[in-house]
Amino acid sequence: MTATAAAPQQLFLRELPTTPKFDTSTHEIMSLFYIPALSRSTSYDRGVGYFTSNWIRMAAAGLAQLAANGGKARIIASPKLEPDCPPSAPMAQI
Repeated sequence: MTATAAAPQQLFLRELPTTPKFDTSTHEIMSLFYIPALSRSTSYDRGVGYFTSNWIRMAAAGLAQLAANGGKARIIASPKLEPDCPPSAPMAQI
């Protein structure tokens, strides 16, 4: 007899305990919202005028789980990234 793996528990974004408003001066928005939300997602679309590559580093755990879920992240942003971000680091690979 072979053992079969249990199906992973499906988590839904609407089940994420959250608040209707985040104040970035008093809330850790990355750990309270972005990482848990990305971890439950299969797609992430974001269009912003200001974006830093540091955001990707901070959200890495959530983005990794998004990828493990078979998901994709699409980010449209200003091409001005931090000086330490190599131009060969395509965001499409996230």
